[in-house]
Amino acid sequence: MSVTRATSAGVKEIPVTAIDEYGNSSTENAEIEVTKREYEDENDFDWDEAVIYFLLTDRFFDGNETNNDPYDLGYENYGQHPRGTYQGGDFKGITKNLDYLEDFGVNTIWISPIVENVAHDVRFTDEDEPAGHPYFGYHGYWASDFTKLNPHFGTMEEYHEMIDEAAARDMKIMVDVVLNHTGYGLKEIDGEIPDEERPPGFPTDADRERFADLIRQGGNVGEDEVTGELAGLPDFITEDPAVREQVIEWQSDWIEKSTTDAGNSIDYFRVDTVKHVEDTSWQAFRNELTKRAPQFQLIGESWGAGQNNDHGYLRSGMMDSLLDFEFKYTALDFVNGNLQQANQQLVERNEQMDNTALLGQFLGSHDEEGFLERVDGNVGKLLVASSLQMTAIGQPVIYYGEELGLSGMDNYPYYDNRYDMLGKRLRMTILQEMQ
Repeated sequence: MSVTRATSAGVKEIPVTAIDEYGNSSTENAEIEVTKREYEDENDFDWDEAVIYFLLTDRFFDGNETNNDPYDLGYENYGQHPRGTYQGGDFKGITKNLDYLEDFGVNTIWISPIVENVAHDVRFTDEDEPAGHPYFGYHGYWASDFTKLNPHFGTMEEYHEMIDEAAARDMKIMVDVVLNHTGYGLKEIDGEIPDEERPPGFPTDADRERFADLIRQGGNVGEDEVTGELAGLPDFITEDPAVREQVIEWQSDWIEKSTTDAGNSIDYFRVDTVKHVEDTSWQAFRNELTKRAPQFQLIGESWGAGQNNDHGYLRSGMMDSLLDFEFKYTALDFVNGNLQQANQQLVERNEQMDNTALLGQFLGSHDEEGFLERVDGNVGKLLVASSLQMTAIGQPVIYYGEELGLSGMDNYPYYDNRYDMLGKRLRMTILQEMQ
């Protein structure tokens, strides 16, 4: 439950309607008290004031080289195109560059999923492997254990240090979470692959047993948006209450696990693949998070959502905000001189939002080509689009490196849009100084 900024403090009476499984309904009135917002300190800010910086932890900065190959897989041996292997970025690397982000004006850092992922090259069955294009779970979306940190990213101490250092700068941490699926190789059928055909780091029988009763088993599960497998990834049976409870517990526990000795913790979740999980699970997730941390907020990724269609996730007890997949087209109209059309879109967009239901405007992401690709490398147009992004109502979501003109195509398996950030930034700085 949330209230708009226009709501006055005081006791309010609201109707509560309960509907049973047969469609019978009963409505009673309930009283709630709206209290004045109390700020913890003068630098505290509200959810609708978030300036979000999204970075892929593995591609941002390598702050601790000792965790670059925790499974001893020898990534340097995986062919001539190593973009699909881990690049070394970690929590320590984020911590070392918090001053850069603070100076840039960021107050919220969105990091990719932190949990342990399947360790193997998921393209091991391709004929051109290993000399071709290997691909690992460096992005974090292929979990193998939701209770542990990905060892590539660092220890719990380094994770807590990052959270404390961010809090010291009045910056909040947003963690990416997945409730829809696990990683490849974790279905029972994967255990039938002969040992001699399994790549290094392939999930063990114990790994598969962890999910045996939680995911849809068998071969091709289908393409249904909720009950099918997204990109062939093992799908959680979240409509089963027992499965739902377990998946929610795994993710919600990270609030406590993230809490440091100084009392700081994570503040928000970015929620992956929202449209691929049924509404009941999202409502249950929202309820559990509210019980544990009343101020906790969610921004969801429901592919294609935007100002014209929130897919039912806002003002419905599920998401507090959604990533806006339409904004980049408004920005394109704006930079290409279609000002009346862009203005009308922004007017209509503004009418859809208040502090209880927001949209996060982005220009590029790890799943889409960079904005510079859309404007044929015109840096001036990127600067104008970024100005619109930062001043539009909503939550600006800056994709790491955009502020430096970094860009790339969404071209699997190379993924030029998932570049190594600070390595390129430092090279650019040197070139600028030489000029």
